[in-house]
Amino acid sequence: MRSVLITGGAGGIGLGIALHLHFKQLARVSILDKQHLADAQHLFCSKAGFDAERALFLSCDIADEAQVKAAVAKTNHTFGGIDCVINNAADQSTFGTSFEDLSLDRFMQTLTVNVGGTFAVTQAALPSLKRAAQGPYGASVINLSSTRAFQSERDTEAYSTSKGAITSLTHALAASLSPYHIRVNAIAPGWIDVRELQWRSGEVEPLSKEDHEQHWVGRVGTAQDVAHMACFLMDQEASGFMTGHTLPVDGGMTKKMMYVE
Repeated sequence: MRSVLITGGAGGIGLGIALHLHFKQLARVSILDKQHLADAQHLFCSKAGFDAERALFLSCDIADEAQVKAAVAKTNHTFGGIDCVINNAADQSTFGTSFEDLSLDRFMQTLTVNVGGTFAVTQAALPSLKRAAQGPYGASVINLSSTRAFQSERDTEAYSTSKGAITSLTHALAASLSPYHIRVNAIAPGWIDVRELQWRSGEVEPLSKEDHEQHWVGRVGTAQDVAHMACFLMDQEASGFMTGHTLPVDGGMTKKMMYVE
């Protein structure tokens, strides 16, 4: 069975991927996050089919290199290696902060977490990935970019910049890791409704008909949509001839003309 390390795995898209891999019995999952780990662990334990030997919950700030190395070492010790790294953790705290009010420190902090963390986790896991590349599952890295790498709304400078950098880092890593037969790809989610996978109080309001109809496929995306793409990208047989690419999972929105009909 594959061993997958997922950053930012205690909520949102990361949690959705972790749940899918675990309860479909597709992989052992090492879930790294710096918050809500207890909530995520309780959620896993509450579900039928939970297997404690296939799930590891580790507190880790991916902007701290020492913590990253410790978490990777713990994952290796517990699971005997890492076949796939999913770099999902991201700082979104600057959303809605105007360009005029956004400080350089906050801008750089977002890049440190989102881009620097992706770099640090991949580098720390590299010895494990090199070994896995010789095994039955191969080795892969999956980075979470965003459709915001290609298009923007107001007041998203730090986050959009970081996702553009992750897209570039993805093809740079694909080149550098190719001698080891490690594939590196990225997923660029569009509008993914993960409100039920976030630890917020209060009821989740249903999305409107208009929200869904903005997408050519007729609905807003779910974490399952991203999880299915992650499974495809880590599967050596299904996607073994793919590396260096960023694949949108967006219901067609990045290809849609925005004229009012």
